[in-house]
Formats: sequence, structure tokens, C-alpha cells
Amino acid sequence: MLRATLQRSSLLAILTASTLAMGSCDAEPFSPATPELDVPSTEMLAVQASASSEAFLRLYARNIFVGASTRPLFDIDFSQFPGNIGEVVAAAQFFWGEVQVTDFPVRAEALADEIAATQPHVVGLNEVAAFAVVDLGTGLPVEGVDFLPVLMDALAARGLDYVVQIDQVATSSQLPYALGPTGVTQILTFQVGDAVLVRGDLEVTDQANALYGAGLDLGPVQVGRGWSRVSFPFKGVTHHVVVTHLEQQILLPIQNAQATELIEVVLAGLEGPTFVVGDLNSDANNGPGAPTWTPTYGRMLDAGFVDPWLEKTGRAASGETCCWDDDLIGGMLDQRNDFILARVPEAGKPNAKGKFLAGVVQMEIFGDEESDRIPSLGIFPADHAGLFGAFNIPRGLITDR
Repeated sequence: MLRATLQRSSLLAILTASTLAMGSCDAEPFSPATPELDVPSTEMLAVQASASSEAFLRLYARNIFVGASTRPLFDIDFSQFPGNIGEVVAAAQFFWGEVQVTDFPVRAEALADEIAATQPHVVGLNEVAAFAVVDLGTGLPVEGVDFLPVLMDALAARGLDYVVQIDQVATSSQLPYALGPTGVTQILTFQVGDAVLVRGDLEVTDQANALYGAGLDLGPVQVGRGWSRVSFPFKGVTHHVVVTHLEQQILLPIQNAQATELIEVVLAGLEGPTFVVGDLNSDANNGPGAPTWTPTYGRMLDAGFVDPWLEKTGRAASGETCCWDDDLIGGMLDQRNDFILARVPEAGKPNAKGKFLAGVVQMEIFGDEESDRIPSLGIFPADHAGLFGAFNIPRGLITDR
């Protein structure tokens, strides 16, 4: 599926109006540029078997990081635009500059190595971004990067057969990037959302995706969040994987509304084994009163989901996945915000919270150790660590409700 394009914000119209007062320039609609990636062929780390013949369902979750802090954009008072256009341009230039420094084509190589090592059936990705600096005189991209094709090229270079099953844009906007004597000469366009990759041998029988009704309105920048679901037969039973990324903790009313829609609408009608994969921005290792805590994690458990990380007996690590600093060099992982949560009907023995899950074979974290830094840059592959889970749910325990 090609990258979907949401309706652009009204900023371009505002830009055009303000620029006409300073000089005229028009641009045709465009798509972010995708630079060619010359990836050397590497030996596959494992040989893929047919999904239908495998005993373990393997899932991988990763917030791959948009590439820069969005704080400079959030700090702008867009109600003053275009009077503060210089401030907006400076923020856009800083944002794109940081994205270039964190160098997604290099980071994609490390992410592809993780996927090659684990061979997941379904890959759930958050903060999948695309950027382009566009010249308004020609309407053509000057520079840019589209994360998803870059990652797919890296996977293909390793001999891996993955399909982009869903590519959902949740946030899409344009900002003035350069000024000339007659007005804006270049704009920065960016799109951010989620993606679901499936192994080529997995038969997806149904899929759906949508944006949540609640989102953040910054005027010209509408920050959305969404969910994506794929359904497929595994061991003779239909399984569902829902990939999502909820709003930050500091915007709790929005996150609460998104969590309500996720639980009461998206997940409510699904029968059979169901997994929720992604960054919920709800710290499972802290309680009420902590700035990183929200009720979302507890609400998911109350809705019948269990946390496989806790099901692994003898688990010594506390499982934090967030967050390295925005430069991907410093910081520390001190929040457990990223999850693979499971709801399996009538399965297994009760855990400490009275819920059930059988057949958790493996739960692992990637990108949480010093050895995970990319040697050429000294950075981690993303600001979040990745999460991998393998499940061998006994056949008799996965009958549909």
C-alpha cells in the first residue's frame, strides 16, 4: 500500500495568502522525495519457514523515532502567524536539521538487523515519517527522506520478504522553510504515522485502520493518532494484531479519549486471540502521581488483556523502553511505555492480577544496551527500545468466544 496522503492543513493557503502580499509563487501537490538507498547484500540471519507450519506467533513492536524533538514546533504560538513567520522558519530548519543528524537510512540498517534476527510475522511501527524540502518556484523536492521505503529496501537487501500491509499517516503538514525577498521560497512538508508490515507468507484475511476522533489542534499542524488492525489465520484460528500509538502523558484528556475508543470500539468486537502492539505512552512501572503514569495501561488489563512481559517467570529486567535523548546519544530508559499486550480466551493459569495467558515463549527488548549503539554514529537505532514476543498458545485454548 502506498503512503496515504491526508488532506493538507490550511497552512499552505495561509502561506500563499501572506506570500502574495510579498510576491507570488504557486506549487503543485507533491510527494516527499525518497532518496535511493544502496544497501550491500548481507546473509540472512535465519531461514523463513511457511507461517502456516510454525508453532510460534512472533510479533515485533518499535517506535522508530521521527528523528528530532517536536518541542520547537509545539512552542510556537501559531495564532500569531504570519507575524512570527521568522520563528516558524527557524523551528522548521532546526527540526529538519536534527532529522538529518539522526540519519534514518543508517538507523534503518540496525532496525532491519533486528527484524532479520527475529523473523516476526507482524511488525508494528510507530513514528514512521516522511520529510521533503520543496522549492515553491518549481514545486519539486530539494531534499528529503521517506522512512518506510528506506526500511523496506534494507529488509529486501537481507533477503527478507515483508509486505507493507497498512501505512497510515496520522499527522501531515507543511511549514515555511526558507524566505526570499518576495516571501516564502521553500516549505518543509512532513508526515508521521504508523505502519504494519507482515511476512510475505502470512495470509491477511481482513484489515482496517482509522484515526482516533480525539487529537491535538495546533492550528496549521493537526497532530493525529490512529490504529491499524490486521487479521489472519494462525494454527487454524483467526488472530488479530492492532498497532497503535496514543498521545503523550502531558495531554492526558486526549490520551484518555483515544484509549476509550480503542477499548470500546476498536477492540470490543474482536473474537479470538488479540494483540495490541505499540507505544501507549502509559508507564506500567509507575503508579498514580508519577508524571509518566496514565490510567491507560490499567484500563487495558481491566479490558481483559494481559502483559506477557510479566508472564515470563524469572524475569529480572524491569522492561523499560523509553527514552533515549533526542540526539540518540544520551538519556536513559526509565519508562515502560511500549507493549505487546494479549487477550486470549480461556487461556492458561492466572497471573498476579487474576488474568490469564498461556504459551509465552519469549519476550525480549532490543536497543536497550550500550552494545546496541550504531558504531559509525555512536547513536541508538531509535529513542525507544524495541519489543519482541513469541507465543505458542495451546490449540485448545484459542477457540473463538
